[in-house]
Amino acid sequence: LPLFTVNYQENEDRTRRLFAGLIPVGKREAYMGAGMISGEKRSMSVDKPLPKTARKILFRSQVAEPWKNVIDQSERFGALLDQHQIDLLPTDSRPSDEEKASLLKGAREQIQTQSWLILLDLARFLYQYTPEVWEAVLDSSKEDNLTESAQRDLLSALKKTKTTSAMQTALADSPYSSRPVELALLDALVQICEGQDVMEEKKLEQATGSFDFETTGENWPTFLFPLADPLVTAMTYSSDVEPLSEEDQVNVGEEISVDKTSDAEAIKKKVDNLVALVVRAMPTETSEPVPPIPVAAQPVTDTREGIFIIRAVFERPNCGPLKPTVVSERSRPFQLAGFFDPDAPARPIRIALPIDTSPAGLRKFDKNAAFMISNVLCGQIQRAKGLSLGDLVLSVLPWPFHKDLPVPDGGPCKTDAGTQLGMICSLSIPIVTICALILLMIIVSILDYIFRWLPYFIMCFPLPGFKAKK
Repeated sequence: LPLFTVNYQENEDRTRRLFAGLIPVGKREAYMGAGMISGEKRSMSVDKPLPKTARKILFRSQVAEPWKNVIDQSERFGALLDQHQIDLLPTDSRPSDEEKASLLKGAREQIQTQSWLILLDLARFLYQYTPEVWEAVLDSSKEDNLTESAQRDLLSALKKTKTTSAMQTALADSPYSSRPVELALLDALVQICEGQDVMEEKKLEQATGSFDFETTGENWPTFLFPLADPLVTAMTYSSDVEPLSEEDQVNVGEEISVDKTSDAEAIKKKVDNLVALVVRAMPTETSEPVPPIPVAAQPVTDTREGIFIIRAVFERPNCGPLKPTVVSERSRPFQLAGFFDPDAPARPIRIALPIDTSPAGLRKFDKNAAFMISNVLCGQIQRAKGLSLGDLVLSVLPWPFHKDLPVPDGGPCKTDAGTQLGMICSLSIPIVTICALILLMIIVSILDYIFRWLPYFIMCFPLPGFKAKK
């Protein structure tokens, strides 16, 4: 960082100039995460990732992990609907058949919506990074063009990953019978693209409301292919595959290995097998832009023990080669305190809340922060306005306390004439800080049951004479 000059006078009345500077302690984390300079090239101080690393991580983040999250979500719904657990409840606390059917229907609608989006992301990934396999997906006559066994194995897995007969039977009854159930994952990938360019925006992505089995909106696909289900096994997968070979491994994280502790864990391991098949089928080099590795997937640097030195550089660029740049010796090694280091001097942060919080005082604050709200978000906010904290808590509790949210999906905001509209809302940031403080204290009090941190969380001191009104 540039130094600044400080003039002073010695005892002999001679004027001297001293260069001084400040150490930017606040940039400690930025320095700890910066690259190392080697010669004229800047490179990270970690091993260079293998060619398939970024594409594999992209597949995990867009397809595999969301797929496994859907499996976890279905298992949570299944726990709520477990008849054995319901039978253990008092008779007057057991949910009725109508309540159980309503919860199951809502769970399947949510899972189906997420499944369609995962299918679309899977289709786009295959189109971009395994184009030969994708051509064979669209046209079975091109299967003979697959020259590598890894590509044929992936195509075979897409064919063998199918909807179970139990899932087909479950969705054959009302209110699920309005759409046919696609049998194979390969066929579902073809259907989700609707015969168009896979990279074009689909109707599915233009949907503004929630999917409902009983209605047939034009934006929803015409088939069903749930990747999980709360009550039955939704999918059968291809046979197990061998773990990734050394050249396929990602050097920024190991393969997930899951013991069969539950049906859900066993099914998620099948999804990991699909990851291995996709990685093997990808060409080492690709003409597609390789996505950057997310920060979360990069090696973690322990930032607790960073050692720094300082060198001073004296430049006189207008003096020519006779006055070259002078670089000082390095300083003694030292450490910079982390922002949340408990042993470091505290950095004072004072947040000024509104002083006069009466209506007369609050009206003086300018609403200088504007939020642009789309028509879809506007409708969702309108739904949230009808909810209370009790409604939100009851919606996530198990039986007998569980209660569905009492507000239906009204779709985007509309005028009386049916024209969809968004909004621009202005508010005052100082007033928002009051809401943030109150919500913080509520959440802190609730979590005190777990962390027991309330005695150490906040300290308040009396401030005589600090009044809202003069």
